[in-house]
Amino acid sequence: DWRHQCRRQAGPLWWQGPDFQKSYAYQPVKVFPITGYSQNFFTFPDLITKDKWTDILKVGLPAQPAHLAIKPGEKPLPPDNKEHQCEHCLVQEHICNESPQYLNVLGKGRQLLAHRRNHITLAKPDSDPTKPWKTTTRTHKPHLPRTSLLPSLIALHNRCQTNSWHGGKEDCNVCP
Repeated sequence: DWRHQCRRQAGPLWWQGPDFQKSYAYQPVKVFPITGYSQNFFTFPDLITKDKWTDILKVGLPAQPAHLAIKPGEKPLPPDNKEHQCEHCLVQEHICNESPQYLNVLGKGRQLLAHRRNHITLAKPDSDPTKPWKTTTRTHKPHLPRTSLLPSLIALHNRCQTNSWHGGKEDCNVCP
């Protein structure tokens, strides 16, 4: 967790637990007009770099890359920060839907499940998660809908049930 207590995170800010009264930034804080869009559509805090600090997997606007914010709690930035950020690294280029998921699909930690250029992709870190993640295409049929991954998750689950993807229904982690 951020300061080894509890975690809560939104946009470019995170709040220190356990009372969540004090916030910090991990990238420049910008105010967006009501007619504009934030650069943080989805954020997923997790211990990705396997040290004692929580990292943040963040996905911005559709067609933008996913990045990893590394150890934002190690050197916290003030909540009114306008120019600095913790270390960031590229995870995957061009996430093109509005519903990426960060979940355990393969039974070996969590992966980024998303649409990328009309295909479902699964991105997972190698031994160095600060390098671009290994991304595999999980569908070969182009022109999939970009707005929801629910049909895609159902298709992946069906593949698990028919033992045609990664080891049969015993290894399926798509659905409970």
